[in-house]
Amino acid sequence: MWYKSCDVVVIGSGAGGAVVAHRLTEQGFKVVLLEAGRQFKTEEHTTAFWSSMKHLFWENGFQHAPGKPTIPFLQGRAVGGTTVINSAICWDLPQDVHQEWVNEHAFEIDYAEIDREQQRIRKDLNIHEIPPEIAGGNSNLMKRGAEKLGWSGRVIARNEKDCRGSGRCLMGCPHGAKLGMDVSYIPWAQQQGLELIADCPAERVLIKKGRVVGVEAKLLTIGKRHWLTREFPGKKIRIQAKAVVVAAGVIQSPLILQRSAVPDPWHLIGSHLMAHPGTSMVGCFDEPVNIWKGATQGYEVNEFRSKGLKLESLGVSPALFGVRLPGAGKRLAEYYEKRGHMALWAGAVRTESKGSVKGGRFLSPIRFGIPDADMKKFRLGIRVLGELMFAAGAREIYPGIVGRPEKVSSAEELMLILEKPIQATHIHPVATHLFGTCRVSADPQVGVLKNNFESHHVKGLFVSDGSVFPSNTGVNPQLAIMALAGVAAQNVVQTF
Repeated sequence: MWYKSCDVVVIGSGAGGAVVAHRLTEQGFKVVLLEAGRQFKTEEHTTAFWSSMKHLFWENGFQHAPGKPTIPFLQGRAVGGTTVINSAICWDLPQDVHQEWVNEHAFEIDYAEIDREQQRIRKDLNIHEIPPEIAGGNSNLMKRGAEKLGWSGRVIARNEKDCRGSGRCLMGCPHGAKLGMDVSYIPWAQQQGLELIADCPAERVLIKKGRVVGVEAKLLTIGKRHWLTREFPGKKIRIQAKAVVVAAGVIQSPLILQRSAVPDPWHLIGSHLMAHPGTSMVGCFDEPVNIWKGATQGYEVNEFRSKGLKLESLGVSPALFGVRLPGAGKRLAEYYEKRGHMALWAGAVRTESKGSVKGGRFLSPIRFGIPDADMKKFRLGIRVLGELMFAAGAREIYPGIVGRPEKVSSAEELMLILEKPIQATHIHPVATHLFGTCRVSADPQVGVLKNNFESHHVKGLFVSDGSVFPSNTGVNPQLAIMALAGVAAQNVVQTF
């Protein structure tokens, strides 16, 4: 028995799903948007670290790829998806990456078509560089170091309006200044008739004779999403639709397709998982820094993008910052007392490694490792982050490498501890910026989707999120995901 019917069901309300839902609703289609997580009001976002992780992240922030080392995979689970808990950084899809897709992956979407959407989104979401008055000490120090070294960098451009520099992007903006999907495209679409159903994870897409006919989902008890990794029982519902757009993210989208028994003769669904795992560096300065004041991320160094590395300032709450400091007990407390004078910067690595996502695996559906070839990029990241900090005036830095000195007082000392090879188990990588698992390609032996974002094997089934990317990009993917979603929406329209 059908719960309701519509033209299109969109699964997932993040950067991809929200834009598709907005564009389709704008053109008069009856759209139902399903979101596994809760809908939060702006005033509900707090500084409580555990509460934020519990309510805003998949698996309370414990989603991971098991292994040596275990790698956290951070994604948002709320209305607005990861746009609720990211730093709002916006990069156009690099044209060199697009050309790589065309040359190597049978990607046939013209860059001009993508760029038209990028420019519209830039205007819609007020994307602009961070003004100096809210940059904060953490970002200003990185800029100072880059200018002293003559390295290419830029003030970060973000989708926000009237940011107060409260440094709380990662726990949800308490002022509604970050124009994530929860305060932009979703409410704009609701004004035009979009129906949003939160606390409603999709179980599977319903397929009949090679065509989608709807979605089966689980309507959870309102406000009771899950406890640890076990979801509360919910009422199963079925929504009839002429088209379905899966936009649940790089991890959940392939799992939904797998549960739906979408034909997969070349075992591509869930394959080619890619990411930008990051490593971080803490430095102590004579001057006050106060990394929890100012923009969460305000400056980036792209000097090494051609080598698969991008450096970013990163502000976090005092509670989370302590995790990155060396030592334990009294020694940790002594470091923590100096936190107001410390900066935290990160290096995001464009790895060559490819993992996978498959349901039914022990501990986690995710498998992802960091081979020695990628560790060379991490070593480069640690080295240049140290050089940058000393150039900015750091008194000492804390490299965070297991088995090596916990603090270093010069770039020369840092080079000495980097002489021996570094293995993945010596650092603490965290994976953000996820890609692949449902890639676009004209060749059905290479990609899960055709170049119109429709399944090669099921009519009316589309995917629109980071999983469609043929490769990782080396830069923050939010704007590119939204732009490709705008292109995907036009292709959905053409199926009616």
